[in-house]
Amino acid sequence: MRVLHISLVVIVFLLLATSAVVQAQSLRLYDDFNGSWLDPTKWATTPTCSTTAFLDTARPINVLDCSRTIAASNLRLMVRAYGRSDSDRDQQFGPSELYFANPNAVSTINTTFTIKKSKSVGCPTNDADAVGQVMIGGTFFNAGIGDPSDDVNAVLFVNDSGLYLPKGNRHAGAYVFSSNAWYGWIDLGNPKGPGPFTATIAWDQPNQRFQFILASPSEVKSGDVFYWGTDSLTPAAPMKLLAARTFVANCTTNRTQADMTASFYNVFTNE
Repeated sequence: MRVLHISLVVIVFLLLATSAVVQAQSLRLYDDFNGSWLDPTKWATTPTCSTTAFLDTARPINVLDCSRTIAASNLRLMVRAYGRSDSDRDQQFGPSELYFANPNAVSTINTTFTIKKSKSVGCPTNDADAVGQVMIGGTFFNAGIGDPSDDVNAVLFVNDSGLYLPKGNRHAGAYVFSSNAWYGWIDLGNPKGPGPFTATIAWDQPNQRFQFILASPSEVKSGDVFYWGTDSLTPAAPMKLLAARTFVANCTTNRTQADMTASFYNVFTNE
C-alpha cells in the first residue's frame, strides 16, 4: 500500500510539473504484482534471459545468472552477464525482460522502480563499457509499409555503474529510432540513490512526438522527441517491455561482468 501511495503521489507531481499529454484520468493501474504469479492476460510468455525479442542491440547474449519473479507485491528482474575473455573488442549483453501481452493497445507506460543492486567490472584494455541498465519501451508504430526495419521504437533507460559515471551517480536518457531512421535523443540527467524512480513514456500521436519523464526523489527531468512521416500503421513486430539489462566489455586482461537487480512496483497504462 505504501508503494502504491508513493507512485500515485509522484504521478500527480509529474502532471503538475510538466505540460505532458498524460492526463491523470487516462492512466489506469495495469498491474501491481499483488499475486503469487505473473498474470498471463497481462504479460506475454516470451522467453527471457537466454533470448530477447527486443533486439535493439546486435551484441551477443552471455548470461549466467538471471531471474524474473514476484515477491512482496513487486516484480523482480535480475541478470548478470560476463564478457568474453578472448577479445578486447565489443561487448556482451544480458537481458531479463517482461513483455506486455497486448502491446498495440498501450500508448503510455508509467512505472515505479528501485535499483536493488548493480555492480560492474570493466576492462582496462577495451574502451567499451560494463554497465547495468533498467529500461522501459518498445515499438509503437511502423513508419513505412510494414517492413520490420521501419518499426519505430521509444526507449527510456537508467544506467548504473559503468566506467564513465561518477561514483554514486547514474545516467538516464531516452531516444526514438527505427532501423532505418534516428529521430532523436534527450538526456534525463544523473539521478542518485536507489530510487524510487518513476518513469513515463507517452506517445502523443496527434503532435507526432514522444514525451519522456523521469522522477527521482531529488528531481524531475522531462523532454520530447519529435518524429516525422506516417504513423498510422501498427508495428510489424509489436512489443513493449520492462527490462533489467547488462552490457559487458570483452577483456583479455581480467574477468569483466555486470549485474542489475531491479524491482518494479506498479505499472500504469492508458489501457
